[in-house]
Amino acid sequence: MWGRVFDPFRPSKLGSALRVMKTLLSNAAALWNLILLLAAIGVLVWFFYWFGLRRIIRARRIASSRDRRMLREAAEREVNREG
Repeated sequence: MWGRVFDPFRPSKLGSALRVMKTLLSNAAALWNLILLLAAIGVLVWFFYWFGLRRIIRARRIASSRDRRMLREAAEREVNREG
């Protein structure tokens, strides 16, 4: 036997190349999943800001301006009562 004997347990060059490609594809898929996860989190944060936090801030601003107006009107009534 002068030729090479096939050993199924010895890694071949083709097997290592396939393993490298499989690792690269796995890493690319993991990176893509991370990008999709970050995009989904970004959309959720935007949604909660747009429909939640923004309305709370607006309601507080309206309540604050109403309180200022009521205090100003009370001060004007006090001045009119004295004068």
